[in-house]
Amino acid sequence: MKNQIISTIFRVLATVGLVCSGAACEAFSGSSGSGSSTGGGSSGPYTTCTYNYSNGDTSKKGFGEECASDDECAFGECMMPGDSGNITNSQFGFCTRGCDCNDDTAARLSDAEKEVFECIYPPTPDQNSRHIIVECREGGIAACQAVSSLYTECSTSDGTARKVCKAL
Repeated sequence: MKNQIISTIFRVLATVGLVCSGAACEAFSGSSGSGSSTGGGSSGPYTTCTYNYSNGDTSKKGFGEECASDDECAFGECMMPGDSGNITNSQFGFCTRGCDCNDDTAARLSDAEKEVFECIYPPTPDQNSRHIIVECREGGIAACQAVSSLYTECSTSDGTARKVCKAL
């Protein structure tokens, strides 16, 4: 009996592996790999994002820093109060980028970046507005204010379980 169950499990796993393509793969892995680096619409992790995530320019402002226009920011994304998905900052514009997009490794935070930043997943209808914010699990509000003195709190938010910098 035990061998029959194991055999059945292996047949099911083999079948899933052989037929996984397009939408079927999305159901299992979250993405079929389609989409662009600058926008579109799908749902689930690693799908098309609203905000750009490619072609960073390190000579420009980094994540969480104050900005008034996209051209000031390393990834060309200055998120303003009221922008789609902005649930952490209603006081000033800040530099960000899209994250966890298109199952593209360039859109993911590196292990080192994950120590300082968080990819926030805003709730519906803004789920494609995933973007990077400054994390403050260590250092509290002082960590936030080291990036910008305009941050007012360090707390959890919808879309993340970790404490992040906010200006509400």
